[in-house]
Amino acid sequence: MLQVGTLKERVRLESQVRTDDGMGGKTVTWKDQGTVWAAVWPSSGSEAVKSGQLSFEVTHRVRVRYRSDVKASWRVYHKRSGQYLTVRSVINPDMGDRMLDLLCKETET
Repeated sequence: MLQVGTLKERVRLESQVRTDDGMGGKTVTWKDQGTVWAAVWPSSGSEAVKSGQLSFEVTHRVRVRYRSDVKASWRVYHKRSGQYLTVRSVINPDMGDRMLDLLCKETET
Protein backbone atom coordinates (compact mmCIF):
# COMPACT_ATOMS: atom_id res chain seq x y z
CA MET A 1 0.00 0.00 0.00
CA LEU A 2 1.33 3.41 -0.99
CA GLN A 3 1.15 5.75 2.01
CA VAL A 4 0.81 9.52 1.87
CA GLY A 5 4.22 11.10 2.41
CA THR A 6 6.21 8.24 0.89
CA LEU A 7 6.76 10.09 -2.38
CA LYS A 8 8.86 13.08 -1.24
CA GLU A 9 11.17 13.78 -4.19
CA ARG A 10 10.40 15.70 -7.38
CA VAL A 11 11.50 13.99 -10.57
CA ARG A 12 10.96 14.79 -14.23
CA LEU A 13 10.07 11.95 -16.60
CA GLU A 14 11.46 12.30 -20.13
CA SER A 15 10.91 10.23 -23.27
CA GLN A 16 13.42 9.75 -26.05
CA VAL A 17 12.71 11.39 -29.42
CA ARG A 18 14.75 10.36 -32.48
CA THR A 19 14.78 12.60 -35.53
CA ASP A 20 16.57 12.26 -38.85
CA ASP A 21 19.74 14.35 -38.98
CA GLY A 22 19.59 14.67 -42.78
CA MET A 23 22.76 12.60 -43.27
CA GLY A 24 21.33 9.10 -42.75
CA GLY A 25 21.64 9.11 -38.97
CA LYS A 26 19.41 10.01 -36.06
CA THR A 27 19.61 12.75 -33.45
CA VAL A 28 18.32 11.95 -29.97
CA THR A 29 16.53 14.61 -27.93
CA TRP A 30 14.41 14.32 -24.80
CA LYS A 31 10.76 15.35 -24.40
CA ASP A 32 9.37 16.30 -20.99
CA GLN A 33 6.55 13.93 -19.99
CA GLY A 34 5.83 15.59 -16.67
CA THR A 35 7.16 16.30 -13.20
CA VAL A 36 5.89 13.88 -10.55
CA TRP A 37 6.38 13.00 -6.90
CA ALA A 38 8.62 9.98 -6.33
CA ALA A 39 10.65 7.99 -3.85
CA VAL A 40 14.26 7.48 -4.96
CA TRP A 41 16.49 4.78 -3.48
CA PRO A 42 20.12 4.34 -4.51
CA SER A 43 21.21 0.72 -4.71
CA SER A 44 24.08 -0.32 -2.52
CA GLY A 45 26.90 -0.26 -5.04
CA SER A 46 25.36 -1.42 -8.27
CA GLU A 47 23.17 -4.46 -8.69
CA ALA A 48 23.02 -6.72 -11.71
CA VAL A 49 19.51 -7.81 -12.57
CA LYS A 50 19.29 -11.04 -14.55
CA SER A 51 16.28 -12.33 -16.38
CA GLY A 52 16.91 -15.33 -18.57
CA GLN A 53 20.04 -14.38 -20.45
CA LEU A 54 19.54 -10.62 -20.22
CA SER A 55 21.50 -8.74 -17.59
CA PHE A 56 21.60 -5.05 -16.77
CA GLU A 57 23.05 -2.81 -14.09
CA VAL A 58 20.79 -0.96 -11.65
CA THR A 59 22.04 1.95 -9.52
CA HIS A 60 18.66 3.37 -8.38
CA ARG A 61 15.05 2.39 -7.84
CA VAL A 62 12.43 5.09 -8.37
CA ARG A 63 8.81 4.65 -7.25
CA VAL A 64 6.09 6.82 -8.83
CA ARG A 65 2.33 6.72 -8.98
CA TYR A 66 1.04 4.47 -11.75
CA ARG A 67 1.15 5.76 -15.31
CA SER A 68 0.37 3.57 -18.31
CA ASP A 69 2.78 5.38 -20.65
CA VAL A 70 6.19 4.90 -18.93
CA LYS A 71 8.66 2.82 -20.96
CA ALA A 72 12.10 1.33 -20.38
CA SER A 73 13.59 3.77 -22.92
CA TRP A 74 12.66 6.81 -20.79
CA ARG A 75 14.84 8.61 -18.27
CA VAL A 76 14.29 10.27 -14.92
CA TYR A 77 15.83 13.59 -13.90
CA HIS A 78 16.20 13.68 -10.11
CA LYS A 79 15.92 17.38 -9.35
CA ARG A 80 17.52 17.42 -5.89
CA SER A 81 20.68 15.55 -6.90
CA GLY A 82 20.84 16.71 -10.53
CA GLN A 83 21.20 13.09 -11.68
CA TYR A 84 19.85 11.55 -14.86
CA LEU A 85 18.67 7.96 -14.46
CA THR A 86 18.00 5.78 -17.50
CA VAL A 87 14.98 3.54 -16.97
CA ARG A 88 16.02 -0.07 -17.58
CA SER A 89 12.84 -1.82 -16.41
CA VAL A 90 9.31 -0.80 -15.43
CA ILE A 91 7.59 -2.92 -12.76
CA ASN A 92 3.97 -2.77 -11.59
CA PRO A 93 4.75 -4.43 -8.21
CA ASP A 94 1.31 -5.40 -6.99
CA MET A 95 -0.35 -5.52 -10.44
CA GLY A 96 -2.92 -3.11 -8.99
CA ASP A 97 -2.00 -0.11 -11.17
CA ARG A 98 -1.29 2.01 -8.08
CA MET A 99 2.46 2.49 -8.38
CA LEU A 100 5.44 1.74 -10.62
CA ASP A 101 8.98 0.81 -9.66
CA LEU A 102 11.50 2.03 -12.21
CA LEU A 103 14.83 0.19 -12.11
CA CYS A 104 17.37 2.71 -13.34
CA LYS A 105 21.04 3.23 -14.10
CA GLU A 106 22.71 6.59 -13.49
CA THR A 107 23.91 8.24 -16.72
CA GLU A 108 25.83 11.39 -17.63
CA THR A 109 22.97 13.15 -19.47
